[in-house]
Amino acid sequence: MATNSNTRIEWIDMAKGVGIFLVIAGHTFAYSNCDFIYAFHMPLFFFLSGLVFNDKRYDTFKEITVKKGKQLLFPWIIIYAISLCVTLLIPMWRANMSLKSMLFELYTMNTNTINNSSIWYLVCLFFVFVLYYPFQIVLKKVDDKYVILILLVLGLALLYQRPIYKGVLVKYDRLPMKFDTALVGLMFFYLAFRFKGFWMRLLNSTNVLWLMFSVLLFAVGVYFNGASNLNSLEFGNIPLIWYPTAFAGIYSTVSLCVIISRLSGKIISWFKDFLKYYGVNSLVIFGFQSLFIRLYIQFFNTSQGLNMELYGDNPSIHQWGSFLVVSLICSPLIVLLFTKLRKHGIRII
Repeated sequence: MATNSNTRIEWIDMAKGVGIFLVIAGHTFAYSNCDFIYAFHMPLFFFLSGLVFNDKRYDTFKEITVKKGKQLLFPWIIIYAISLCVTLLIPMWRANMSLKSMLFELYTMNTNTINNSSIWYLVCLFFVFVLYYPFQIVLKKVDDKYVILILLVLGLALLYQRPIYKGVLVKYDRLPMKFDTALVGLMFFYLAFRFKGFWMRLLNSTNVLWLMFSVLLFAVGVYFNGASNLNSLEFGNIPLIWYPTAFAGIYSTVSLCVIISRLSGKIISWFKDFLKYYGVNSLVIFGFQSLFIRLYIQFFNTSQGLNMELYGDNPSIHQWGSFLVVSLICSPLIVLLFTKLRKHGIRII
């Protein structure tokens, strides 16, 4: 979510902004209508992280682990603590809490007990960076064409990893703390990082015709593959087309941002700044949007006697309402809060 270069690339920040809106939309609109979002929105973030990663800043495994721990795990702790405090303040939420469920959720990283389940990504991305270091040492001297072959074989094998755990992890068929999701995320991260020059040339030469073709390819992939979810290691009806579909979605999003970045005009400039704002502040917004959505649902369930739920087929006015309130009101407010804290020397995220 955060770049590792002092020079920001406009279309990458814009792509992160689009990704943040997709995350919020995927949590506010009915899950059954969001197949196209879940097909690529989290791979998009892993890909962009690899695209901006600067390995020259880290000389040792310890250094990358410590620095990425500060960048990702410390914010996770802060966001977790704030979400826990908010949960304790709401009687209905507090009543559903238990120490057992909280401890188990530290294993699964599905932190529903504190009503903020999206922060798994911060831990997952940390593991991607941890995995990257030994991974790149092994592949550093391997020819690029063989690297592609290795990643292809490994990537396909990872699509079928979950059934294996059923014979090993009896009570829960997942590795701890989304480590298995990180293994898949590493494929997108490393492909973006290792072939950064290729991707930059491809994206900088993108045009409307290529964009239309990638959108069509993505739509066909989603249509045939159906629902998928990287978080839960669900890769659709035809897992073998999950990677091509995800990359088509990634390319469509990023190339669209590249094309927009070339345009000029007052409205276009405002729109670009709008997306960049969300991209630059993606970590803070991502960290709290799930909590805000649940607060929205809780407020209207209590005040109007509704029975809405996260990812549910809620009334359309509240699907759109929660999306707009969280995107355009709550997210800027939380960014403003942490910006003010930083100006006063309190830099916690």
